[in-house]
Amino acid sequence: MDPYEGLAKVYDRLMVGVDYDAWADYILEVSASFGLRPKTALDLACGTGNTSIPLAKQGLKVTGVDMSRPMLAIAEEKARRMKDCPSISWQRNMLKMSFQTCRVDLVVSYQDGLNYLAGDGKGNLTFWPERKGVSGSPAASYL
Repeated sequence: MDPYEGLAKVYDRLMVGVDYDAWADYILEVSASFGLRPKTALDLACGTGNTSIPLAKQGLKVTGVDMSRPMLAIAEEKARRMKDCPSISWQRNMLKMSFQTCRVDLVVSYQDGLNYLAGDGKGNLTFWPERKGVSGSPAASYL
């Protein structure tokens, strides 16, 4: 059993007060303030797609990644039902992604997604752009 199976069923009701479209606007505004105009995005711990879908609706090609199959199933269904939402690629395990083959302009992780990344015991996350050869503004890592 997936540990998030029960949560997946109620997650969107729990998060009903979050304005995901506003978050997408904000992330793109901050990116623009750094001179960045992302065309592609990686949404780590995308859950039920609440952050991936607004970014895709803004014209970005989005890859949503989440370890929970039930969460991704809901995300896929929501994206499929939206008429104005371009296709989004969904992947299961963010801890096993190859940054040699996945090149993106923007990486986001909303709410508590970073809590699931492993550390090296020295305060360094295993996903850190400068350590994996991903170029970009380190400031974007803190949003």
